[in-house]
Amino acid sequence: MTTTVDRTPVSAAVENTADRDGEVSSTRPRQQARTRFPARPAGVSWAATRQDRDRMLDRLGRAPFVRSKNKTVTTDSGKKTTIAVERINYRESLTPVRAFYLDLAQWSIEDPARWAIWVAPCPIREDEVNLRKAKRRRKARIDARTRERLPVLPVLVNTVNQRRITAQAVLAAAQRSRSGETFTAAGQTLVRSTTPNAHGDRVWADDLVTGKRRDLTHEEDYAFWTFAVVEVLRATGIRVEELLELSHHSLVQYRLPTTGEVVPLLQIAPSKTDSERLLVVNPELAEVLSSIICRSHLAFLARRRALRPTDEYRVPTDEEWVEFLGHFERRKVSSGTCGRAFSTPCIHEHACIRCSMLWPDPAQRDRLVDIRDNLISRIAEAEREGWLGEIEGLRISLAGAEDKLDQIDRRSPDRVDLGMPTLKPAQTRPSGQ
Repeated sequence: MTTTVDRTPVSAAVENTADRDGEVSSTRPRQQARTRFPARPAGVSWAATRQDRDRMLDRLGRAPFVRSKNKTVTTDSGKKTTIAVERINYRESLTPVRAFYLDLAQWSIEDPARWAIWVAPCPIREDEVNLRKAKRRRKARIDARTRERLPVLPVLVNTVNQRRITAQAVLAAAQRSRSGETFTAAGQTLVRSTTPNAHGDRVWADDLVTGKRRDLTHEEDYAFWTFAVVEVLRATGIRVEELLELSHHSLVQYRLPTTGEVVPLLQIAPSKTDSERLLVVNPELAEVLSSIICRSHLAFLARRRALRPTDEYRVPTDEEWVEFLGHFERRKVSSGTCGRAFSTPCIHEHACIRCSMLWPDPAQRDRLVDIRDNLISRIAEAEREGWLGEIEGLRISLAGAEDKLDQIDRRSPDRVDLGMPTLKPAQTRPSGQ
């Protein structure tokens, strides 16, 4: 279908629009033009617009050229051929032209003496710039592309996984080799490069086949994150912008109140739908997320160690080893195990019931119950005797004892308190029955 365009109204209107910059005192028509017609780029005059108008009208007059374009494709035989395909965004060229015709009609209503003579029927119909059908077609193209690529998804997964394994094997073999030594890994023969000016702990090697020097550290890092991205997108179906927002804080857990089972969940930040989501993490995805978190943590430690003085990294003495191992031997207390870190003092002066670092022992539950009951009696005695200075400290200890009992109960989901049975009084049967 070919659309014919009357050049006279559009050409004259464009020229008149250029002249009205110095003639028309009112700015209202210009404001209306900006609302429908895109603003001129900086540095482009109306004279340049008049020079391009014929070329624009010629393109508009040939609808097949506007609606289609030539694309070079490769056939099954390997030959390249040119075919005509539909332009996906051709409506972007039609919308400004239709808006300009509508602007002329609107201006003619407000100022008939100046603009009425330039009004002409718009050659572009409203349905030609309607985006509803275009959105449906775009959705159909996306679905068709998904159906075409879904069968090759297992091939993609296996490929990125194999590349990750190969890159890890090559990097590990290079790290075990000395400078200038030849090594073989994953079917590749390389020579460990001598790079005195290499940045950080990067490992370089020369490929004997291609003669190129390869950064094995970068290759392994790139292969791992490619594998991680593919696996997370495949297992969750999230968008790319949602993937970029993931962190170790996104992995949360939920404990079922009935069975006490822990369900791992992946928290997805609001994105296009502006709604937060929680996805159940399957074992395969959990393994991938665990490797990502572990790798990120090791990279964080490497960056921190690079900032510390090198003299701090030395072989510990025998006295330091004895002190270090003795710390873990002396962590056992009467009500559980102290979880404070090495070389840190006790912040509660050995008042372990109050300390949040105490790991209560389930076998000492009866002992903790006795401590709680004793604290309740002491608080009652302090209130009766008016010992206000002791009440606050006893209440802190009581809260700590109850918290330790709650920790033991949460770690023992099979323990159920059935209570004491109650016996109903026997009913007297009437005589004669």
